[in-house]
Amino acid sequence: MKKLKKISATLATLSLFFALASCSNGTANNKTVKNKTKNSSLNDEFPTESPFYSLTALDNFKGVYSFDYNGDYNLNAVINKNITTLDELKDYLSENIPAWITAKANGVEFTTQEMKAACTSIASARNAPQGGQIFGRNFDYTTPKDSILIVHTYPTDGYESISTCFPIFLADFENWAPIYDNSDLANANNAVAIGSIFAPMDGMNSQGFYISILEAGDEEPTAQTKDDAHAAITSVAVRYLLDHADSVDTALELLKNNINMHSVFNTAYHFAMADTSGNAVVVEYINNKMISTKTKVVTNHYIGNFANKPVQNDETHTADRYEIAQNTGEAAQWNMTHEQVRAVLNETRYSQYDKDDTLKTVWSIIYEPTDNKITYYFREDYNNPAIFTLGNK
Repeated sequence: MKKLKKISATLATLSLFFALASCSNGTANNKTVKNKTKNSSLNDEFPTESPFYSLTALDNFKGVYSFDYNGDYNLNAVINKNITTLDELKDYLSENIPAWITAKANGVEFTTQEMKAACTSIASARNAPQGGQIFGRNFDYTTPKDSILIVHTYPTDGYESISTCFPIFLADFENWAPIYDNSDLANANNAVAIGSIFAPMDGMNSQGFYISILEAGDEEPTAQTKDDAHAAITSVAVRYLLDHADSVDTALELLKNNINMHSVFNTAYHFAMADTSGNAVVVEYINNKMISTKTKVVTNHYIGNFANKPVQNDETHTADRYEIAQNTGEAAQWNMTHEQVRAVLNETRYSQYDKDDTLKTVWSIIYEPTDNKITYYFREDYNNPAIFTLGNK
């Protein structure tokens, strides 16, 4: 287990490096996404040579972008700041990240709206001949047309990972998109991309460790105060685990010893986690105590046997989605193919419950760690995959 080092460094060191490179990012059905880049500095005072960035649009996938980062983004400095709210995170970025500093000086307000979410996660062994493990995840939200940002990081002191971010969580910019000029609007929009490094909703790292955030089903916020641990909001904790956890067991130790969890939006969240050994758990917080329970399926109700935390089948249809995933996994004896996991994600997609189309599955992901492969399906289109791979630096 890696112990967190307390350091005094701040993200001010990033001012020596922050630059974004625009590029065309082509995809075709069933083909791996590859980045082709050229330098296009948004601010001449920042050199473009290191670290490497790309902020790109995915062809054929409207409103979907990717962002590559190779270098030190000083996650330790963010952890050491003991951030307990999303506003505190944005305040910190506005004091330390050049693009955020400039946006703040220009009067940009990075406001966030709390909205309704519902999600599904499943973990299984992968069927022969490939073998290994396979994980699936639906992210359901009330603004399905908002932009999606896929963040591929190669941290200096941590594991490579691919994660998914929702820019609207950092800034209520309708139809967010990168802008490649030196305007104030471009600076503000691209600041959101940089901040998204610290706001992943789910992801997998090069060690095959997978994690996703899901609402837990009620409004019991988490605000831990353990001794000798750092405060972190849910998304920063996910970034920390993607960077430093090589397994579920390591992740549990890091959460137990290093992190005081603080949930955002005054609600309860739990984490679905799995790894290449087949270990799959949900991490939940009851009265600020972290509890892990072995489970292959997580939706939006508490999995642990807690008093006053019943399985609910309310407007989120959490029990319905749980039953679909659980029954399908059991029928396959928890030895599933990519196609079977995709079918689960399709059958638990949210639009079938929301006839007004106000809550929909924004993205579905299938993780196959043996192949370092991550397959996205956007906005319930299960016939058009976008494939990303780890280890192709």
